[in-house]
Amino acid sequence: MKVVIGVRDSVREIPLDLDLDANALRSTVERALLDGALIDLTDTKGDRVLIPAASVAFIQISEQESRHVGFQLS
Repeated sequence: MKVVIGVRDSVREIPLDLDLDANALRSTVERALLDGALIDLTDTKGDRVLIPAASVAFIQISEQESRHVGFQLS
């Protein structure tokens, strides 16, 4: 799924492509918020992102659309 994370006091958003589902992401973020810890995410390319949970302004989640290749009859 595609995720965009907004960070407080930053004009740059963090776009990620994750292999998690929305519920797994939510529980990861909630756990980090409750513990005052870092949100630790690894994207599909293996890049790791650590974000202080208290600094998150928003998280936008978009499920991936299946892409059609080739011709399609109407």
